[in-house]
Amino acid sequence: MGQPLHSIYLSYYIIGAILFCLLETALIIFLVVQRRRKKVTEEALRQKEKTLKERLRFETLLAEISADFVNMPAEQIDSAIQDTQARICEFLDLDRSTLWQVPEKDSDTLLLTHIHQPPESRTPVERMNIRNFFPWTAQKVLGGEVVSISKISDLPPEASRDRETFLLYGAKSNVVFPLSVGKGAVFGLLSFAVIREERDWPETVVTGFKLIAQVFANALARKRADHELRESEARLTLATNAAEAGLWIMDLETSGVWVSEKTRELFHFTLDEKVTYESFFKAIHLDDHKQVRQAVQHTLQSGEKLKCDYRIILPDGSIRWIVAHGQRYPDTNPVRLMGVSIDITDRLESEAEARQQWEQLAHVARIGIMGELTSSLAHEINQPLTAIQSNAEAAQRFLSGSEPDTDEVREILEDIIRDNTRASDIIRKIRAMLKREPIPFAVLDLNDLIHDVLSLLRADSLLRELVVTPEFSKGLPPVSADRIQIQQVIINLILNGAAAMKHVPSARRKLNIKTAIQENGTVKVSVADFGSGIEENAIERLFEPFYTTKPEGLGMGLAISRTIIKAHGGSMEASNNPEGGATFAFTLPAYEGRKA
Repeated sequence: MGQPLHSIYLSYYIIGAILFCLLETALIIFLVVQRRRKKVTEEALRQKEKTLKERLRFETLLAEISADFVNMPAEQIDSAIQDTQARICEFLDLDRSTLWQVPEKDSDTLLLTHIHQPPESRTPVERMNIRNFFPWTAQKVLGGEVVSISKISDLPPEASRDRETFLLYGAKSNVVFPLSVGKGAVFGLLSFAVIREERDWPETVVTGFKLIAQVFANALARKRADHELRESEARLTLATNAAEAGLWIMDLETSGVWVSEKTRELFHFTLDEKVTYESFFKAIHLDDHKQVRQAVQHTLQSGEKLKCDYRIILPDGSIRWIVAHGQRYPDTNPVRLMGVSIDITDRLESEAEARQQWEQLAHVARIGIMGELTSSLAHEINQPLTAIQSNAEAAQRFLSGSEPDTDEVREILEDIIRDNTRASDIIRKIRAMLKREPIPFAVLDLNDLIHDVLSLLRADSLLRELVVTPEFSKGLPPVSADRIQIQQVIINLILNGAAAMKHVPSARRKLNIKTAIQENGTVKVSVADFGSGIEENAIERLFEPFYTTKPEGLGMGLAISRTIIKAHGGSMEASNNPEGGATFAFTLPAYEGRKA
């Protein structure tokens, strides 16, 4: 028969108990696994949160560093870079950070300019040849690449020299970044290294380092630009101060004016005075306002350079002459004008004094010429006076007759008037030569002027002993000049030529006087003699004051003559003739207006 009922219940009970134990065990296992999973997840979350926090802290640090460098004064950049290197190393538990720069004129050299490392570490040399220490690394980084080295042993065979250098300075891991601005050339390297252990360089860290390298590069470029600007300003200030020049910059839209200390000194602006366009003009002499404003407007509209002379009135009432040179800033808005102002009062006074002294010297020279021509001038004046006397006596005889011939007397009186006019002309020319006051420029025909000079000199004993051959160019343009001064030059050249032939055989005593038009439009006058010529070593010195080849000469005639010609915008030269003798010539600018 079947099993007893209680046995069946017992079996079910045992089976149930076993199932319950199995389920309980499974549940326990499930709970344990879940708990472990939770712990792993929580640990992963904590690690992720930690990583995110560290990344956030790093990014915050980078943001702070970037902000610090934005408007940093140039003189603080070096110390700020080293402080930043220390902060980065401390934050990331690094041992060393170095910054190297390439000198402008030596691309094979690296200069160690900034470093942070433990005190006991071996310090790299301050000046390093790239080929001798880091040829492989430097080549890559200077080409714009980032070199990341987690293990020095992983360096390729071609980097054996680099490996030796890294080991020499104890680096086990290293990362190096190029320093450049925009698309410009790489001018330096920034590196971070670990000495204690090998270290991987995560992408987030490398990205942050790139930002740091860019911040440093921009700061150093700004520092260089500031240094170059300061040097340029120093040179400019030195040059302008040496030239006694004051700098100024006008902003024509705001009417504001920046001025240097020298400009304030020139115009007597106080140190705290705000200078404006109108305060500038307030210092200018009222009579010069119009021409200065016109000059400024012309420069602004045409873009041509500004040059303007004007007077200023100082607080004590004294007047100074200023010359201003300037130019408009190209393509700027607002419109600005930059320039310099120079006090030329002393120069003008010196020039006026020198001009007065030369005029006095020229006057003395003219008196000397008149002294040399005394006998010939006396003869020139005596001729018309003798003729006047003879004609007057003849007229007197005719009038004493019983039936005077009125026609004959009329002709005699006309001769007297003509001879009187001739004598008056000679005296007038002599008086003009001896005058000291300045003669205004006039439009002159040089052919006529030379003809007048020859008429004045025709009785001179020297000229009577030689043949004077004038060769006047037809259609010679007129010149604008001081008649007396040019006459003095021509007389001096003619007398010098005549004196040079004093001991020459009479057959060779010829003086050729030519006028001609030059290709450049100037008018040329030349006086050629057939004397002994000029010694080669004397040609360059002939026009020096007090240099003379004559025993009785003072050596001022030619010096004064050249000064006169230069003052007229011309030139004077001397040369030897191939056939013997010498030629003295001068040129003057042709008068561009109509002949008076």
